[in-house]
Amino acid sequence: MNSNSRRRHSWTAGLVVLLATSQAAAQPSATPAASESATEARAHFDRGVTFYDEADYSAALVEFSRAYAIAPTWQVLFNIGQSYFQIHDYARALVTLKRFVDEGQDRIPTERRALVDAERADLGNRVGHASIACNVEGATLRVDDVVVGVAPLSEPVLVSVGVRKISATVAGREPVEREASVPVGETVDVRLDFSEPPAAQAAPVAAPAVAPMRVERSPTPRNHTAAIAALSVAAAGATAGVVFGALALHDKSRLEGECAGRACAFGSQSDIDAVSRDGTVSTIAFGVAAVGAVAGVVLWLAAGPGRPVQDGTVPAGRTPAVSFKLAPGFVAGRF
Repeated sequence: MNSNSRRRHSWTAGLVVLLATSQAAAQPSATPAASESATEARAHFDRGVTFYDEADYSAALVEFSRAYAIAPTWQVLFNIGQSYFQIHDYARALVTLKRFVDEGQDRIPTERRALVDAERADLGNRVGHASIACNVEGATLRVDDVVVGVAPLSEPVLVSVGVRKISATVAGREPVEREASVPVGETVDVRLDFSEPPAAQAAPVAAPAVAPMRVERSPTPRNHTAAIAALSVAAAGATAGVVFGALALHDKSRLEGECAGRACAFGSQSDIDAVSRDGTVSTIAFGVAAVGAVAGVVLWLAAGPGRPVQDGTVPAGRTPAVSFKLAPGFVAGRF
């Protein structure tokens, strides 16, 4: 009996078992929920048989697996194993038939057990192992897009012979994928290393906002040079006025002793001239002193308060242009 005829022979036994289960579920002792599940499982199983007979093995695998999930019956594992074989997934076919034997144990008919043992021996020549290592713990590992575990694995993974696609994924990282050629009965090492993530750059710390600093220095000193000069002239004029005024008064007192009425002694003319001269000089000196005093006061006030200096710059003091002219009884000026 060739492999295809042996595998087709499996459907009769599997179908009989599922039918028997459905009939048992339909008895009065079965709950309505159990009966409904058995009916649904049988529908999937029947569709699986149809797909298998049509050589649509992938569809048959889906229907048999669904029937087993609804009503876990160990006999259906045999049919699932046959479907895996037909789609060349030898590793999972071998694993499924082992489950069939482990769950069925001595309930498996002798003829069926012999058939399964022969198929398992045949499948042993169609598999190898892949020892998968990954540099990220917790990464999900897959073989041909089927999850086989999470890194790190405790032992090599059973895989079908041939070129296998082995990959690893982890949240937030680019998947890593390798192809590995797996010979029969050998173990190949596959290393899946994620690239190191870029070092996190510390976010620049914003400098605290600082209000512009307004630097003010001491006010610029007043420029009182002109005022001081004018006051000095006033002081000098006042001094001269006092001196010459005193001389004029002394000479006048002396003349009053020499002159009787409007007549003066011969030789007194020089004294008269001296009194006139000293009086004139005194008057002029006092006039200069008055002008200097007024000019000094005006210049002193015109210098004004010093201005605050910003940004370290001290402007030079400005001396206002001042001009004066004498007029009868007052001093006129502009600045």
